[in-house]
Amino acid sequence: MIMGSLLMQEVSRQKERIRAMLEERQRNTVPKAVTGTQRVDLRLVGHTSFEAKTGGFNLVVDEPGDRGGTGLGPAPLNYFVLGAASCLMMQYARISIAEGVPLDSLEMTGRGHVDKRRGGSYFEMIYDIRIQSGESPERILMLARESEEFCYVHQTLNKSVRLITNVNLNGKLVGSLVTGPDT
Repeated sequence: MIMGSLLMQEVSRQKERIRAMLEERQRNTVPKAVTGTQRVDLRLVGHTSFEAKTGGFNLVVDEPGDRGGTGLGPAPLNYFVLGAASCLMMQYARISIAEGVPLDSLEMTGRGHVDKRRGGSYFEMIYDIRIQSGESPERILMLARESEEFCYVHQTLNKSVRLITNVNLNGKLVGSLVTGPDT
């Protein structure tokens, strides 16, 4: 019982930290940008394998065998889509806490469409959000819009790539948010 009480206290403290952080970002009206830095250190450890260190974690980056790699880890493009999708999903989790939007479950599939020719680039990212909740579709769509606004990666990609977020609530599509340079 004591462990359960301590866990509940920690969850409450985490919720307050998340609320305070989001409120600070919301209030930030300073014209000069507040900057941050994300660092990743890479080291070649095999033919196409890299060891990556970031945030106290060790990761492996490689290519599959059909692209000359050894398949020891995800390919760089997998990490790109993972990073974009997980950044957006993190905002859903944080904002649902800060705004008191109860989620029974939150899942996402992220897909990045890339032109693989020389000089090619990503041209579209699609996120399929699946939420189970007793909340109204309007409130869930508000959560989706705010999540996109708070997501650094989404805001960065929004300047050059078409972004589609399909929001599903309790198994039903309740809206699609489409942004990008041509929208």
